[in-house]
Amino acid sequence: MLAGCGGSDDDSDEASTTTSVPAETETATTAENTRLSAASWATYQAAAARAQKVNQSATAVFRRCADKIPTATNGDAVASCMGGATGTVVQEGTSLLQTLDGLEQETSGACAAALEDLAGNVKLYVSSVNGLDTSIENDQTAGMQGQIDDSLQVLAQARAARAPVTAACKPVAG
Repeated sequence: MLAGCGGSDDDSDEASTTTSVPAETETATTAENTRLSAASWATYQAAAARAQKVNQSATAVFRRCADKIPTATNGDAVASCMGGATGTVVQEGTSLLQTLDGLEQETSGACAAALEDLAGNVKLYVSSVNGLDTSIENDQTAGMQGQIDDSLQVLAQARAARAPVTAACKPVAG
């Protein structure tokens, strides 16, 4: 079983045990789940808020520019409309992935799995937007509408993946 999925790195048949975590670590640990500390949760929330702001702006641009695609004779009109939206999404997505990877290292169980699932969806979204950016750069207007639609669908999946992170990773008040 992979350690990132909540298992252990060794192949022993021994049952895993949970050791108590000192209170100063501010994480809640159960046999099945290690939540984020309050500081790490704040880091996650800040990174998620930055990504959400970038994506709200970018999706508005994507939708506006999608109307230009059917009449565009080359990628220049679409590129002009998009501005730097695709590059900004890729940059912010990459930053969010680094944050998620760091946070996942602090967790186990359901929290680690939820962070891993969210990261997978963010990777798909970044990849789809990067593909759109490549199409724009290469004047490949055919198919751009589908790429925008696909990107927006993957973004919706990534947004849905945030709820399990909140449920499994948010520090328990107490």
